[in-house]
Amino acid sequence: MKCYIRVVDGAPHEHPIVKVNMEQAFPDIDLDNLPPEFNQFVRLEAPALGVYEKNQTVFYELVEGMAGTYTDVFSCEQMTTEEITAKQDVVKAEWAVSPNWASWTFNDALCTYVPPVPMPDDGLLYAWSESTLTWVQVDYPWDGEIS
Repeated sequence: MKCYIRVVDGAPHEHPIVKVNMEQAFPDIDLDNLPPEFNQFVRLEAPALGVYEKNQTVFYELVEGMAGTYTDVFSCEQMTTEEITAKQDVVKAEWAVSPNWASWTFNDALCTYVPPVPMPDDGLLYAWSESTLTWVQVDYPWDGEIS
């Protein structure tokens, strides 16, 4: 998707404008020959937040080596030790209710419980069998029972 951004006093102003909106709002501007107050804008997809990251923000910055082109720059905050502990406590409390398989262990880095054996990654549907400590292939739709 082609985008543009207004530049005021050498800095990006407001938010990027998609091409169709630019054409509607500024019909007299030749998009192939932009006036100095407009620049090309390259939209980037926001990265996924890490397990212990929060408050993702975006600002716009000139792309080095691409004169007159701006892009998204994303940043986020790291959770405090207290916030990390609180998040882990919520996950552990939910696990205590269900499914609560005794063989699974809490992974601090992922903030989730993990099985002793990774689930097969072959596109089929599996359910965990605590009695055999294995993944059992199930048919879809699955009734929740392991035979």
